[in-house]
Amino acid sequence: MKFVIAIFMSICFIFLACGGKEGKTIPLDKMALILEDLHLADKVVREFPQIKQDSMRELLEKSLLKVHSLTQEELEVNLYLYQSDYETYEKLLKKISEMYDEKLKK
Repeated sequence: MKFVIAIFMSICFIFLACGGKEGKTIPLDKMALILEDLHLADKVVREFPQIKQDSMRELLEKSLLKVHSLTQEELEVNLYLYQSDYETYEKLLKKISEMYDEKLKK
């Protein structure tokens, strides 16, 4: 479980941007789903070392942002906002862990 949390924190820091333009606020449940999708996309890229990882990762990330109707900037701002509030960020990480636990049970 700590590994999952560490991975998500890493993903968050990768996308974290300095700056704080206000945009739409992503609800906690949706943010958890987005981060889970990004993590799974990253996992897929790492599973296939024969492909160009950077281009595939970028393509998957852009596709996921489009699926979730977000821009890169909106995601980065929301990651910053979630990480700035420890209690909310902790809830987000807990939600992601619960989502993974649920999938492992299946």
